[in-house]
Amino acid sequence: MTDNAESRRFRPVLALLGLVLGAILLASCGGGDTPDVTAGAAAGADNADEAVEIMVNALIAEDFVTLAAIMDPYEQAAMTDYGFALVDELVRLDVLAEDIDLASLQGIDIETEGLEPTVTLVGNGLAHAYFGAGSSTITATAGELPLGPVILETADEGDLDDVETETETYDGNQEMPLVIVQRDGSWYVSLMYTIAEAARLEAGMDLPDPADRLESLGADSPEAAVEQLIDSILGLDASGVIGMHDPETFWDLYDYAPLFIDDLDMGANEILGLASLFGAEWELVDLELSSEELGDDLAVVTIDAARVQVTVAPEGLIDIAFDADSFSASVTNLDDFTPDLLFEVTVDENGCIVGTIDEGFGPETESICPDDDPEFDELRETFESFQQAGLATTQVDGMWFVDPIRTGGEAMLSFLEPLDADDVRELIAAAEAADASGLPLDAEDIVDELVNP
Repeated sequence: MTDNAESRRFRPVLALLGLVLGAILLASCGGGDTPDVTAGAAAGADNADEAVEIMVNALIAEDFVTLAAIMDPYEQAAMTDYGFALVDELVRLDVLAEDIDLASLQGIDIETEGLEPTVTLVGNGLAHAYFGAGSSTITATAGELPLGPVILETADEGDLDDVETETETYDGNQEMPLVIVQRDGSWYVSLMYTIAEAARLEAGMDLPDPADRLESLGADSPEAAVEQLIDSILGLDASGVIGMHDPETFWDLYDYAPLFIDDLDMGANEILGLASLFGAEWELVDLELSSEELGDDLAVVTIDAARVQVTVAPEGLIDIAFDADSFSASVTNLDDFTPDLLFEVTVDENGCIVGTIDEGFGPETESICPDDDPEFDELRETFESFQQAGLATTQVDGMWFVDPIRTGGEAMLSFLEPLDADDVRELIAAAEAADASGLPLDAEDIVDELVNP
């Protein structure tokens, strides 16, 4: 099958998922008058067909509040909380307008033609929706978008007159479905189950047996949850890793784990066998954790310091360590052909960043200090108050688990919360200066810069 054919198989679902995922983040806008999404979600739909109809109608009406409310409640709980906080921050930073209304979003127009859904119950409280031939058109009118002062004042002349339209056509040859899930008698659209079902169907597997659902593990405290997850990762214990994930946010992962856990265990055993053959062992020799409670059932755990050592027979050692002020990695006595290596970055008492590298010919050190660059202080002041991103942990039924989705949300907030509108203006100016100087700004530019220097 060609790449184009592969893409066509997924395009209708990917387009819908992209819109829905954006809606989950946006529709949880905290701005003053936005309805409570999670309250509206409790009702769901009476059947799977109605859930799809609500989703499609909400998209056409640009009603992202209703769209978010028809999503799986477990997914909402992990995503919309951070959507509230995200949009609140963007409004505070004057990036978005205070009067943003996501129940009827201005500046975006979505139209569809055809795309009639066919919904089929498949078992396990799941239904598949396939869309017939048709098209979707998205029109964005820059001048009508709910943009805040920071964006408006930095827009070039004529930018707000831009109108962009993109139309996608679909031939109805959709092999991967949108998935609707039943919760407590009501039906909701699910991003996670759509991804899980796509993987299952691609592999040609049967639906997992609910009786084989993987059991969650959990720990007695947030710090213990993170420590247990790290131990499971280092021990290549797939069941242990999955079992330390929030069993509500990752409900689908527990459901589908029996389909692939044996393959993961087989791969882990192969790695352990190779490690034993080369006399290699690894160990977490130091781990310092701290936590901050953000609610009755939510805490963020920060890894303040850690050290991992890998020993390779007879005397080889790979040592990796970090704390708040330093990072180091070293390789010693690995074999007769690999030179000893040392790489270290520290922050000294004067606030200088000091880097040291030794490739076996003696250490070479470079440093950058506040007095070396007139912009150093300004950048440091902007970023010094950023909190070190931690791992979000949640309490479910009295046990603590790690939640990567909430971890991403907390990292996002730790970046935004220290900023003010002037900081955003400075970041925009810096980005524009970098663009003018030819520095790569995004992944595509970076790749192009590397391939065509």
